[in-house]
Amino acid sequence: MEKLKNFDYQDCQITSKSIWSPYTWEDKTDWYDEIYDQQDYKRFLNEEAVMLPLVTVADVQRLQEELVDVYEGKKLYFQAGDCVELFEDMNEIALKDKFDFLNTISDYMQVLSNKPVVTLGRMGGQFAKPRTSLTEEVKGVTMYSFMGQIFNDYAPNIWARQPQLQRILWAYKASQMVHEHLVDYTQEKHANRTLFTSHEGLHLPYESSLTQQCQDSNGYYNLSSHFQWVGMRSLFEDSAHIEFYRGIENPIGIKVGPSATPALLDQVCTVLNPRNVPGKVTLILRLGDKVSEVLPNLIKQVKSKGHKVIWVSDPMHANTVKNAQGVKTRSLDKIKAEVKQVSQILRENHCYFAGLHLEASPDNIYECADSCDLMAKVDLGKAYQTQCDPRLNFEQAINVVSCFINHSKKGS
Repeated sequence: MEKLKNFDYQDCQITSKSIWSPYTWEDKTDWYDEIYDQQDYKRFLNEEAVMLPLVTVADVQRLQEELVDVYEGKKLYFQAGDCVELFEDMNEIALKDKFDFLNTISDYMQVLSNKPVVTLGRMGGQFAKPRTSLTEEVKGVTMYSFMGQIFNDYAPNIWARQPQLQRILWAYKASQMVHEHLVDYTQEKHANRTLFTSHEGLHLPYESSLTQQCQDSNGYYNLSSHFQWVGMRSLFEDSAHIEFYRGIENPIGIKVGPSATPALLDQVCTVLNPRNVPGKVTLILRLGDKVSEVLPNLIKQVKSKGHKVIWVSDPMHANTVKNAQGVKTRSLDKIKAEVKQVSQILRENHCYFAGLHLEASPDNIYECADSCDLMAKVDLGKAYQTQCDPRLNFEQAINVVSCFINHSKKGS
């Protein structure tokens, strides 16, 4: 690890031609120095090398091959799971429920569409969450926002919210448990397909420490999970996250929100996929009520530049509101409306609508309302269990998948 950290690289802007190592991103941000004690942080990084890969290069390459089939319209794409994983859910029963959940919905999707489904869980590393503000006020006390358990805890007190370096190893151990149970689950033939793991690549020290050079291809692979995505808050020209992921061979997702301009999306696609490999980049659209305003121009730019991308809808994130009780929720009506609108615009522009990215849970929850009229009834009772954003329950997820398939078929 020290050899990589001492890599001789120049301080430059993000371009596909600049020198890269798994640590060149450090020139782009000092954010981690702000939240961690600098001396402890540097000391801790030297100990991170004990973390072994969580997935294999062969499995990452297998996913890449399957995503080529998605790009070519031969398969569908389904990605779902918790908004943020929690350490307390790392047990055999809870994990099997999540694996079954993903398999069942993918089976349903496959039956309706008559196409194989590439399935990715938001799991095995989804322990970090971007927040609008680094701090928040709780009962008159200013404290760090909950940023995922790789950073801090969700309990609303200043001690729990203080970022702790030790949590990086806790998150690694929890992710390791997910991957080990997933291997067992597959080998016991509970699964009739390969389940791939994915998470937002937010905590760059963690991601860097699990990045290795493949001797066969000479490329670098992030072996923290099969697939990672770059969030909307990291999508800007001199982003440390774009700098890191431009050197990684894994397939990668890009969350595309209403503020994304055609020029920026063109630049990011070029930097992350300079060889324009099919299946390498998945554009995960989270546009809310701006779909008709934003998406046509993005499509026009992507097509004019010849970028070989996969188009997927995340109808969750741009449809989050607080109801009259101040509870964060989402409406199934709004979620389905976004899916319908994305489908229509992609079809009109002769683009393949590949699939969905959902926040959903197998648990007996009611965090998203079944309709706009019922949003006021979502409260912080036993059925509201999320520590971050509201998730769909099983029936609601099936409803959204049905909407996706029904509207996709109109263009087939």
